Amino acid sequence: MSRIADSFGVDLRYDTCKSFSDNEERFIILDKRESAISSSVRKIFFHELCHVLRHAGDQRKMPYLFKKAQEDEAEHFVLYASMPYFMISKLKFPDIRIDAINLLAATFKVPFKLAEKRLDQIQRREYEGNLLSSIMKFKNSQLSGPEPGSDKIETKIYAYFDSTGDYIEPSQIIIQVDQQTLLSEQEILFSLDGPFERLEESQLEAFVDCKPIKFNDLDYTRDRRISLKLSHLASRYYNSAFKFIVQRKDIEQVLHYYGAEF
Repeated sequence: MSRIADSFGVDLRYDTCKSFSDNEERFIILDKRESAISSSVRKIFFHELCHVLRHAGDQRKMPYLFKKAQEDEAEHFVLYASMPYFMISKLKFPDIRIDAINLLAATFKVPFKLAEKRLDQIQRREYEGNLLSSIMKFKNSQLSGPEPGSDKIETKIYAYFDSTGDYIEPSQIIIQVDQQTLLSEQEILFSLDGPFERLEESQLEAFVDCKPIKFNDLDYTRDRRISLKLSHLASRYYNSAFKFIVQRKDIEQVLHYYGAEF
């Protein structure tokens, strides 16, 4: 923080008082009683740095809406300044969401909630960018027509019953989604009672490119159906995957969470 303050010509000091800044005198006072909590004090530092670098006037004398606008901008500034994207892009994130948030929080020494907000913001913007790109490609393909010999994917739900087990219910559910549905729908719903198109073992080879579904990709609805969140999958696989496999154990985990049964 000292190096950042120096690079902007800001005087950084510590005292036993509530943290504040002065944009005219260009100094920041941080509460040294919070200095032991590095994640908390860093968030405060970047908030006050925004006031010094970008704002003018004394908040004690300005109208409420002006003050609120400055505070909102400072909070927004914290996300970018404390966790710059060019640094984040060099990290290798784990697949599990909570582990990814912990990595971000530990790397940049910021609170967990702030790291979570930044990760959600980046994923949302990446998803929106990829979505826009895919929509344009899809529209162009509609105008030019399908390529010769290409197979059109239709949205279908398949079930595979493991012959080695004693399950009456399917051991895996395979969901195939067409491109337009993937791009335009937030979720796809299916009932545990079907209807499913049953797959035999000899047909499984056609689905070797299925992508796995995670527990947090699923939800349970009031009318006893399972919701598969397509927006999660479109973001994770960059709109390039159209076949997904749902394991029985993941469905059982969702049902257990809601106190229901397979």
